[in-house]
Amino acid sequence: MDHQEPKSKSAIKREFKSLQEFVRTLIEIPDSQLKKLPLSNFIADEIVRARSMSKGALKRQIGYISKNMADEAVDEARELLAALKQPQAKANAHFHQLEKWRDQLIDGDDEIVESLVSQYQADRQKMRQLARNAAYEAERQLPPRAARQLFQYLRKITSDQEGTERPADSVRS
Repeated sequence: MDHQEPKSKSAIKREFKSLQEFVRTLIEIPDSQLKKLPLSNFIADEIVRARSMSKGALKRQIGYISKNMADEAVDEARELLAALKQPQAKANAHFHQLEKWRDQLIDGDDEIVESLVSQYQADRQKMRQLARNAAYEAERQLPPRAARQLFQYLRKITSDQEGTERPADSVRS
């Protein structure tokens, strides 16, 4: 016979606290993502109700939902939620990479210019002109119009290559 040790009180508390954090995450996600998760209608309705509650009532509601999730497929829901958030994480990483390239171009980094020209067939002259104008605007504390144009140009050339926006890992960061 397989004899398991009973869970310690601390382990049970840690699991419940983790479940409460997951419920808080569920309260913050949009309805479109909530509907895709394997949750009962009762739990989904309670999560939607919790969105309109304030501090004390919200805390009690989170506890109530957590206690009633015993029969739910929580691990499956966590995995599915992580998969739903992954495209957003990729888009954010791409956005941050574009910002980094823009800043490097404005600082006069010629290596990044050459990398972008070779990988994305970017217009070297246009990039340098926009970077020069952005540096001039920053120096004079003018509105960053050229910096925005440079960012838009970088976004355009990286999305044009394959028709989708994706992070480019092969360009020097």
